[in-house]
Amino acid sequence: MSHPRVYDPMLGRRAFLSLGGASLAGVVLAGCGDDDEPTATQSPPQATTEEKADLTLDFSDPLTVVNYAYALEQLEAAFYEQARNNPFPGATKEEVSVLDSLKGHEFAHREFFKTALGDKAIPALEPEFSAIDFMDRKSVLETASVFENLGVAAYNGAAALIDLKGPLGAVPLMAAGDIVSVEARHASTINDLIGKSFAPTAFDQAMSPSEVLEAAQPFIKTRIAVTNVPS
Repeated sequence: MSHPRVYDPMLGRRAFLSLGGASLAGVVLAGCGDDDEPTATQSPPQATTEEKADLTLDFSDPLTVVNYAYALEQLEAAFYEQARNNPFPGATKEEVSVLDSLKGHEFAHREFFKTALGDKAIPALEPEFSAIDFMDRKSVLETASVFENLGVAAYNGAAALIDLKGPLGAVPLMAAGDIVSVEARHASTINDLIGKSFAPTAFDQAMSPSEVLEAAQPFIKTRIAVTNVPS
């Protein structure tokens, strides 16, 4: 079984995610050129396809960006719950402690957004982790690195979409600022465990909701589409 490679913004689209299997063949950084370097003049896609979508995130609603963050935190929380509850063979005390801490953080993030959204929260998502070998250290830790770096890019990209005049005011922006710093520490910790640079670049990448959900979709059974993403 092949395993995910760590996402490094400097390596371009081919270094982002490769877990193996036909279901992951199309997972690339949308908006990049045919070579390894992103093309700055290209516009990111405004929406993923709505065909067969179980859930559509309509960004004309100011609460949608909060539900978008909630969806990503659901995915991370589900991953760490499975990884921590059944640690891979040979896991060190440090590795178990890290997984335990990350699980607690992602649970807190998920519950924060669920509470803030109240009856406006999207339904619980169903994860799809069949491509991850939870009994293999490399598979677990490198997938964790992918998720954490993707989370950082997602929060960086979502900041500009937050409407300060929305029903929650500045709360989503303040929460995003708090959470993205924690996600970055997660990424650094995991990268250190697998022998990667704790901070590969001076600036973290920002990704649009369409790009993030295209990358995350193979890990979610619930099919998600996005519409009306501001340019």
